Amino acid sequence: MDLADWMKAEDLDDAALGERIGKSRSRVSRYRRKIEDIPSDVVKQLVKLSKGAMTANELLGIKETAECRA
Repeated sequence: MDLADWMKAEDLDDAALGERIGKSRSRVSRYRRKIEDIPSDVVKQLVKLSKGAMTANELLGIKETAECRA
């Protein structure tokens, strides 16, 4: 699940999520629209906040392949 899908499922807008993670509304918007890479410290916050619904790989845009799982 990506950030936009999770925010929609949780009924969160950019400002509300920004308050939870200490980032501005505009910064969250850039993360959500994949205009700006999400820093590792924020990735950790988001994985914890989502209780694992989003993974670090998903947030970083890393696709798992069969080779990666082997």
